[in-house]
Amino acid sequence: MLKSIQVTVESESDARGILGMDDARAGPAQFLTRIRTKAADSDRGSVQEIIDWALRHSPVADAIQRSLPNQVELKVE
Repeated sequence: MLKSIQVTVESESDARGILGMDDARAGPAQFLTRIRTKAADSDRGSVQEIIDWALRHSPVADAIQRSLPNQVELKVE
């Protein structure tokens, strides 16, 4: 039985990109997802199955793992 789960997502960015310096990109260079669980009467394989399912169905994980089209709409009045 899964008793608790804690998920932390961190990103690493180069601040020079946000400031328009050099050729650095403005967005994150990488992400790190840390998952901590507490489980009773469960082996690691069962917990891993839950995590795998969650990652397959997470809209955030999906957006991070693939490039998304971006539309920009400008209206000047």
